[in-house]
Amino acid sequence: MVNVKIAKQTDKIKSVKVEKAIEELAKLKQVSDDANDQMKAHKETIIEEARKQLDGTDIQTISFGVSETEVKVSFSYDIKIQDEDNLLALLGDRYYDLTTEKKVISPTTKLKEMALEDDGLSDYMSIKEKAPAVSVKKL
Repeated sequence: MVNVKIAKQTDKIKSVKVEKAIEELAKLKQVSDDANDQMKAHKETIIEEARKQLDGTDIQTISFGVSETEVKVSFSYDIKIQDEDNLLALLGDRYYDLTTEKKVISPTTKLKEMALEDDGLSDYMSIKEKAPAVSVKKL
């Protein structure tokens, strides 16, 4: 039997196909989690060596190869302006050449709900169904 929970209501259904799919998904998730842990450890080893090899250089990309396998490591930075006033004072007129300004407009939760219910609003908005999220948790 498969327990079904919709909001706060629970029920049971008989579906051997769904029951087997849930059990197999849980097993595969465990295998995937174990593989991800192993991959993380290997990546850390490779990144450590990459940092060592690139120490003292401005180069941000390095590749390592063994037989027919190559691993590429690319370092990057997320750089954000935190103190606009002082940066403006420091850079002077160059500030405007060296920065860009972005305006982001996003719908609120209420507008999203309205757009899903009202065809008139959907003419002015892009609405795409996301792939359903499936998560596994042990009970």
